[in-house]
Order: sequence, then structure tokens, then C-alpha cells
Amino acid sequence: MAVCRYRFTAPSWPPVIPSGVRIVPCRDPVAERGRIETLAVACAAAGGGGAGPVPRPEGLLAELNGRPGRPVTVWIAEPVMGAPDTEAHDRLAGADNAAPCLGLVTVVEAGGAGEAPAVNWSVAWLVVDPRHRRRGIARALVLVAVAAAVERGAVGVTAETRSDWTAARRFWDSIARADSRPHHDGDQGGWGGAEERVS
Repeated sequence: MAVCRYRFTAPSWPPVIPSGVRIVPCRDPVAERGRIETLAVACAAAGGGGAGPVPRPEGLLAELNGRPGRPVTVWIAEPVMGAPDTEAHDRLAGADNAAPCLGLVTVVEAGGAGEAPAVNWSVAWLVVDPRHRRRGIARALVLVAVAAAVERGAVGVTAETRSDWTAARRFWDSIARADSRPHHDGDQGGWGGAEERVS
């Protein structure tokens, strides 16, 4: 299967955040389990539609808890409760009055915990509730995550998607620089070495 890889240049800061939405770090995926499962179920109900894989709740939650030796940072998009344009979101809040998770992004550090700053970081998951797509939430999530990775010492930040996921490719083409070399699953294509500095 062919894979398209993308590199990020330094994002403009601050990124544009859609009205009525805020991007917050997810400090405890276990505590966020209910909101994240609800997001995954909403995505599964809508299907992939060329936008990428449909996350299974258990797989997504496992990813958020980290990878062996590779820390995972998670950012969540949620509505600003009580804002004039978020009445519908306020009604979606559960009994605990927690804001729904509109989307999330995960960024994986290449180096292990306690090692020198990781050179290569990668966007592993980008998930947005289908009911809230095409509002700029995905772009905001990615730009916040990339900026935070750069602040923490990332030299290169990448993402990849399958070449047959056309909607996903359109999104990544609009936000990052595509690598022109052809890639196939398992082909590192030179990405295992030092990246050019994000600047």
C-alpha cells in the first residue's frame, strides 16, 4: 500500500482556533475515557469516507496511554461551555457536565523518556467528530500540537496517510509539505535519520 508522508514547517503562532472551541492538553486519558469513547463511536457511525481509519475506542485509548519508550502527547478540542454559539454543545454535555470531545490529535516522540530531546516527532492520530468537521478544528489541533512539539525540542514533525484516502490527503496537502518520494508500508525512505530543523 502506498503511503504519503508530510513534513511540517513551523506553524504560525497563535493558530486560528474556531469560535466557541478551545484546544486543551489531555493530561489523563483514563479520566477522559468516556469523552474519547463517545468521539470514537461517533466516527465509527459515520464511517471513514476516504478521510482515514475509523478508530476503535479500545485501540484509540491504548494509543493515548503511550507507546513503549515513546511518550505520546494528546490535545483535545472541546466547546467553550456557555459561549453564545455553543448552545448545542451545552446540550450534549453529560450528567457530569463535561464538555464533549469534538476532536483530538496525538503526537509521538521518537526518542524514549529521559533521553536527549527527540529529533523526529510524528502525528499519529487526528480524529474529529463528523458532526463538527469542516470548521477548522483539525487544522487547529494539528497546529497547536506541532507548535508544542517544537517548543519541547522537536527538530522535525511528520505525518503520513494512505495514498487512497483522498479526503485525508487533501487535508494534509493544505497544512504540510508533502514528501515527493514514493513510500510503501515499512519503507523508511530516509526518514529514520536527522530531519531538517523546523523553522
